[in-house]
Parts: sequence; C-alpha cells; structure tokens
Amino acid sequence: MPLLPPLYAAYVDRRPEALGRFEADPWDAGTWRRRLDALAATRPLRLDAAAVAEALRAFNREIGADERAMASIDAIAAGAPVVVGGHQAMLFGGPLFVFLKALSVIRLAEDLSARLGERIVPVFWIAGEDHDFAEVGGLYALRPDWTIEKIALEPPDPERRLSVSRLHLSEAALREAADRLAATWPETEFKPAAEALLRDAVAGGGSLVQVFGRLMARLFAGTGLVFLDSDDPRLRVVERPAFRRLIEAAPAVRGALAAGAAVVRDLGFSPQLDAADGAYLFLHTEATGRVGLRFVGDGFSDRRGEHRFSTAELLAIAEAAPERLSTAAGTRPIMQEMLFPVLAAVLGPSEVAYWAELKEAFRALRLVLPPAVPRFQATVVEPSLARALEDVGGEAHRAVANPAYIEACQAAWLEAQGTARRLEERFQEIRRAIEALYAPLVAELAALEKGLGPMAEENLRKILGHVDFLAARALQAEKRRLDGAARRFERIRQLLAPLDRTQERVIGPFHFIVRHGLEAWHERWRALSLPLDGRHHLVYWDGGGG
Repeated sequence: MPLLPPLYAAYVDRRPEALGRFEADPWDAGTWRRRLDALAATRPLRLDAAAVAEALRAFNREIGADERAMASIDAIAAGAPVVVGGHQAMLFGGPLFVFLKALSVIRLAEDLSARLGERIVPVFWIAGEDHDFAEVGGLYALRPDWTIEKIALEPPDPERRLSVSRLHLSEAALREAADRLAATWPETEFKPAAEALLRDAVAGGGSLVQVFGRLMARLFAGTGLVFLDSDDPRLRVVERPAFRRLIEAAPAVRGALAAGAAVVRDLGFSPQLDAADGAYLFLHTEATGRVGLRFVGDGFSDRRGEHRFSTAELLAIAEAAPERLSTAAGTRPIMQEMLFPVLAAVLGPSEVAYWAELKEAFRALRLVLPPAVPRFQATVVEPSLARALEDVGGEAHRAVANPAYIEACQAAWLEAQGTARRLEERFQEIRRAIEALYAPLVAELAALEKGLGPMAEENLRKILGHVDFLAARALQAEKRRLDGAARRFERIRQLLAPLDRTQERVIGPFHFIVRHGLEAWHERWRALSLPLDGRHHLVYWDGGGG
C-alpha cells in the first residue's frame, strides 16, 4: 500500500499521540452530538449565514448547479451544519481522488444526517486562490496502448502569480485540451456522452475554477453538493469581518501555530506548516499577483520586505478591498470555520498531517477544531484487470503503488514458464535422436548402392528442416504468448502503479466513465459503502467490460 505521512498513519491507527492533536475522535459515536453543542456555543463567532448563502447561490448558479444544490444552500442560510472538504480546481476534474473526496463529503453528510436526525449539508471547497497553475492545469490520461499521456494547458499569464480563479482561459484553448483528452479514449458507446460533458464544461471559456465547477456540478447532480470558490469576490465581501479578526489576532494566532508545530515535533513527527516563516495571509497585487505576507514584529511583510503593512494598513485593505486578501494554509481552515458551522472536515492524508498543528490556533480565536475525517481512498479493479492478475498469479492489494512487486511478479512468472528453453531443448533432443537413428541407415544404404548414400543424407536434411521449421513456429507462438503476458503486466502496472503512484492520484474518472457509462459509474458508487477509516480500499467493478 502507498506510503503515508507518519502522523496520518498514527491517526488512522487511533494512537493517542496523534488523536490528541485534535479536539475529537471521528470514530467515537459520541463525537457528533458534542460537536453540535460546540457549534451552538460558537455561533456568535461565525459570519452571517444568509450573506454566505447568497454568495454561494450566485456561484452555484453560474456553474449550473441543480435544484438539490440550491435547496442545500437554503439550508445553509437557515444555519444548517455542513460537512466540508475540498481541493484545487483540477483540469477536467483531475485524478480520481478528487472525485472520491467529493463523494466522501456527500456520504458523510448523509450518514450524519441519518444519525443526528437533522439536515447536514455537503460542501466542496474549491481552492480558487491557489496560484500553482502547473499543478492544476494538467492531467494524465491512459491511452488504449497503456501508455500515459500528459495533457496540459499553457498558463495564460506566466509572469504573474495570479490565483487560478482570476486567470481566464479561452474556449479554444480549453477545447483543444478536451479534444486531446478525448483522443486518448477508446471508441465505446459511452464516448459521445463523455465528450458532451467536456464540451459543456468548457463552453464559453472561463477560469479553471469555473470549468472544474461546471463539470463537478454535472458529475454530482442530484446529490445536494454545494460548491464554493474560495477566491469569489462576493464571498470576500462577506469575509471582511473574518479578515479583521485574523489581522487583529495575528500575534496570538501565529504564536499558536508555532506552538502547535512544536508539539507535533516533540511527538516525533515532522511539522508540515512553516509557522515561523510561512505566509499568514496573501495579498493580491496587479503587478506580481499573489504575495505571501508574514506577521513580523508589529506588522506584516513579504519575504523580501518589498511589501510592508502595519496592522492598521492591512485592516484598511480588508475593509476597502477584501478581494485583495486571501488566507494561507494555516489560516484557511480558520476562515472555513468562521464561514460555516463545520460538523466535520473531510481531509486527505497530507491535510490530516498539517491540521494536527491547528488546535491551538483555533483556540486562540475561541473556535474549536472540527473532527477530521479521512477521505475514502481506493483503487478500482475492473473485470479485465482482475482476470489479468489471475492469469499471472498477482495480488491486487500488493501491487497498488508498488512497481517493484509487479516487476518481481513478472520475473517469477517468466521463470516459472521456461517454455521457450524447454521447447528448444526438446527439439534439440529430437534432432539428435533422428540423427542417431539415421546415421547407421545412411552408412548401410551407401554400402548397398553408391547413389543411395547422398539420397539418404538429403532426406535427413529435409527431415531436420521440417523439425527446425516446426521448432521456429512453436517458438514464435511462445513469443506471442509471452508478448501477451508482457502487455498484461504493462496493463497491471499502469492501472495499479501508474508513474509509481496510486491509481487514484494519476487516473481520472473519465477513464472509467468512457468504458462503462456515467450511469453505471454512479450506480457502482451508490451501491458501495464507503468506510471512512483512512485505509486504502480495492473497489472491484462487478459489471462487464473494462
């Protein structure tokens, strides 16, 4: 199974030192009632729910979210708790784990709604303020010949570190990328519908956040999932009081982040946040894009000292132009907590590792760190992949993100075959036996009559030629068999350990949707329970094809 951050591994093993870095154990049934009580106590510290809902309503309308999502937003306006998880806006939905994270959010919200007897809303936080275009503007596609192709967009403004939410992409550029992705798909009855999904998502162009949001809204139609663009200027206006609190409390919050990192270090883990020198907030400028601001002394500055602000000056920016500010890794979860009554946060392994440093920072603002629930992690095993593994004696759970195991399995399989060597030896034995039987006969015929000797030798050459011809054909057949096995191993490698990673971090949902259809894809996940236990699971596709 894939390597995981040590703190995350300790967390899912429920080791006290890891669980102690959080306010609640998500696997304790009593956690959720206690969390509701904590949310009631901190209600005055949150932003206006109606204003938050209005900003969400506008964005979700823009991306084509359905009535179920709008009903969820109405519930948010009325104060409903939320389950939240999120990720960056990945091109065409990105790898499978992004889909699985959104699905985890939905399932946990449904489960907690049933357990608690009240409406819990699923929210997907699109990190639109991130500026790493190279990370989000590309994706991998697995071609029918089992080679992997990288499809990437050119950044429209490479000179500035603009957030992806603020970078407009032309429809032509997006269509070209969509066409390149579709060209990697096999011809199936489901391909036209998948291509239509992409066309709808890129129609009119827009930012990666908009394209991602349109696609995700269609993939999760009917679930009530609400989408949020964390760099939405309408949301920034609502967040104005939260920025004021973060700016005014910067000395306490920064100190609390440093304290959290120190505790994590003392427990024997490596802190993930740069509490001492990392960004506390980001400032967006026209000239350079996003600039990280640290709290230094009694004010704020970037690393180079080119942008300096007193607390009063930064408060003035928050009041007059809140869209120029955004949160950093350590303050983003705090902003999330001030926006929503977060019943639970669905997190990936690296997120769990860095959230372990946040408890003291939340307390510094009189907030309570929400329960951290690991997202569902999975590798999809289609029928043809299961058959290929069975043919070569491989085990899927050992092959996940483990190319060394696959190579060892292939070497062992080839060693066990040994067919080519055995065939060569057998045909050599036959040649020797024929020659041994023929030698006395040739001598006897030569003595009988002068012309019979050469005739017997020619006959022997023909017989041996037929043996050699049959041997060559047999070896060719064995080579074809071995070539087929090599292709099977390549298929296993590219589906279970693509680029030496887990499948969910490389291969996207469209790989499966094109082969099985969107409805079958949804039906498979609807029929599956999602244990949010932090382990990596194998999902066996029990339909046809693949």
